[in-house]
Amino acid sequence: MDRFSSTALGQARVSFVACLVAVGATLVVLLTGSAAILAAGSASVQVTSGVLTAVGTALSGFLSVTFLRAYQMTLRQMSYYYGQPLVHCYLLHAEWIAERAGGDPAAESVSRQLITASLDLRRAAQNHLLELHDEAQPAVERQEAPVPVG
Repeated sequence: MDRFSSTALGQARVSFVACLVAVGATLVVLLTGSAAILAAGSASVQVTSGVLTAVGTALSGFLSVTFLRAYQMTLRQMSYYYGQPLVHCYLLHAEWIAERAGGDPAAESVSRQLITASLDLRRAAQNHLLELHDEAQPAVERQEAPVPVG
């Protein structure tokens, strides 16, 4: 578990730093391009500098978005991973209540209600984790196969 969490956190950290570097590169490209446009005397040099600045900015923006998506996906996966013990805790709690239930009918009724509530909370937590997991999947993977007609 420690190896998984350290690997995932390391990847998230690297992705975040790479995103910051890409954003910094975008700023440098914009500032350099703007300075080149202002310093250039001829229109052709200004147009060339403007085009190169636009291309550099678009590329840096694409890299930033890519790294941010990877960072968000890692955070969702970590939330799912760390949420699983909570789900198991609800199951263990329900089992513990069931084992402690005595022969008293009134206590048995309360135990049943507590077990039902615990299992309902487990179900809600699991559904929340599955929603997080589904959000982390790319839209292409989530699409269902078309139903054949005929």
